[in-house]
Amino acid sequence: MKTPTLDSLFDDLAKVLSAPGSGAIAKALVAAFPGPALLADDRGGVIAASAAWGSLVGFAPADLMNCCWTCRIHPDDADSTQGVVAEMVGGKALSRFRNRLVARDGSAVSLEWNATEYLNMDGVLVTLAVARVLSEGE
Repeated sequence: MKTPTLDSLFDDLAKVLSAPGSGAIAKALVAAFPGPALLADDRGGVIAASAAWGSLVGFAPADLMNCCWTCRIHPDDADSTQGVVAEMVGGKALSRFRNRLVARDGSAVSLEWNATEYLNMDGVLVTLAVARVLSEGE
C-alpha cells in the first residue's frame, strides 16, 4: 500500500471540505486539532483557530478571529510570506514554509507551515493551514 504524501492528504481534505454542509466540519476539525491550525478567508480573516495558539503565542482563538492572521507575521518575514501566499492563490499548496509570528509578549515564534486552499460551499476561497513550532536551530 502506498503511503500518502502530505500534499495528497491536503488535496483529499480540501475535496471533503468543499462539499455542501462542510463548514461546521472544517471549523470543528480546526478547533479539535492538537497543534496550531487555522482556517482563513480570502481576505486573511481567521474563521477558526485551534486552542494551541493560546499557549504558543498568547492569543486565544477568539483573539485571532478579531484580526487578520497576516498582522501577526514578524516584520522581517512579511515579504516572503506574502510571496508564498500569492503562489497559493495560483493553486499551489504550501508545504514546509517557514516564518515567524509575533507573540503577545513581543517574542518571535518560528513555525513551519503546510496549507491548502479550497472553495467552500459558498464559493469563498478558504485556506486551511497547520503549523509546527521549530526548535532553536531548526
